[in-house]
Amino acid sequence: NLGTMVRSSPYFLDDPAVVANFGNPHTNIPAVIVAGHNGHEYAINALTGAIIWDTPGISMDNFEDNSQKYRSSPAYSCGAITVNGVTYNGVIFNATYGGNVYAYNAETGAILWRSTPDPGAPLADWVTTNQDAVATSRDQNTGPMYATINYVNNQDYIDAGYPQGIVYVASFGIKDGSKPYLYAINVANGQGVWQAELYNASCPVSKEYTDRNSNAIAKIDTDRDGTPDEWRIYANPTDPCLYAYKALDGTPLWSVDTGADNHRSDPAIYKNIVFGGNNEGVYAIDAVDGFSIWDDVDSDGSGDADQVNPYYSIETNPDGNNAFASATLGTHLIPGGVKSAPAIVDGIVMVGANKTSTGANGGSMWALWWQDGHGLSARQTGDPPQPPDFAADDNDPPFDTTAYNGTGPCLDPACPNNSKAKGDVRSGVVVGPDGNIYFGAQDGVLYQLYIGRRVILIE
Repeated sequence: NLGTMVRSSPYFLDDPAVVANFGNPHTNIPAVIVAGHNGHEYAINALTGAIIWDTPGISMDNFEDNSQKYRSSPAYSCGAITVNGVTYNGVIFNATYGGNVYAYNAETGAILWRSTPDPGAPLADWVTTNQDAVATSRDQNTGPMYATINYVNNQDYIDAGYPQGIVYVASFGIKDGSKPYLYAINVANGQGVWQAELYNASCPVSKEYTDRNSNAIAKIDTDRDGTPDEWRIYANPTDPCLYAYKALDGTPLWSVDTGADNHRSDPAIYKNIVFGGNNEGVYAIDAVDGFSIWDDVDSDGSGDADQVNPYYSIETNPDGNNAFASATLGTHLIPGGVKSAPAIVDGIVMVGANKTSTGANGGSMWALWWQDGHGLSARQTGDPPQPPDFAADDNDPPFDTTAYNGTGPCLDPACPNNSKAKGDVRSGVVVGPDGNIYFGAQDGVLYQLYIGRRVILIE
């Protein structure tokens, strides 16, 4: 019991070089890295639950203030890196609600640097390593951080002059009209690399401010020749747009309307496509040019829908649906919208929703085919897979959490957050080593679902 609420996802740390130095009685035992709402970062013995280390934010007198609350999920260096001239076996990164980004020694929890990105300050001035300094809190002033931390380090980053890699994090705008930002931070010293304001006048947010900002990064096959060649990062604040940038230098590439605002889903990238959720459902955006993969609108006047054919290629469909002629812009409509991060299993996009499949209180889990957004019952098996019969597209019925009749902490009517009305799915979807998927719902239940594979992809 940490004595505080936890709103960030944990990271399971089993790096042998790190766990070997935890010290007795924790030596060589994996740890769960988790951030508390009290501004502390914890390493917890995965077998016993004992705390290995507990590190508060630098604002020692301000734990419960929004400036130090953690809502972001940690990232890990996945090996030794050098920070401020000292090499550590592993480093943890995380960001607070107040806009501070921390680097921790994974073995001891010691703070290596704290960076406070500020759009109005020089990039080099973001960082401080003064342990006694009071953190510069941006607490609901110029953009709190409530987003996934991403860390990348490979030969491409070494060649670009960042041998320890770059950490990426986003902030969101607030009521005074501030815009959300995407930041890149040099892991070697905590200094800024680049920043970008996430704003497109054609994507007005329905609320007076945004309250989330997620991002995903991947090496994309921009030439469509089968070989990934450029690192790109995609950010989806709660306005209707998805924004794309070159990850190494922050060059803006495009921003596109996904059909609805209130993005609260971390995007997932699969086969050059960015998948994510919004208030209407699930979108699928081409990672190279930003067109909607699932748009079924006759945008070229041919009388045929452009993206109904799952064997879409930019060569045969050069218009690429840039017209975005539909109200939903290719979003697969799902009752209640989607706040959970999708997972892709053998080409199946698994995503949780805030309502049942009929729009009732509760939640649901959907399985959609990556190329066209259709449910799996519309798909036939074959070698290669045959296109589905769209005229008979009855779609696999999603799994509704209201179908669960077992026990759970919030299934009793006496539960203050009662149950079936609170069974919506907001957690990410995790694929287990058994190939099944796992997710949590607001009824307090952890679900395990078996995926019946209709099509097996040969990667």
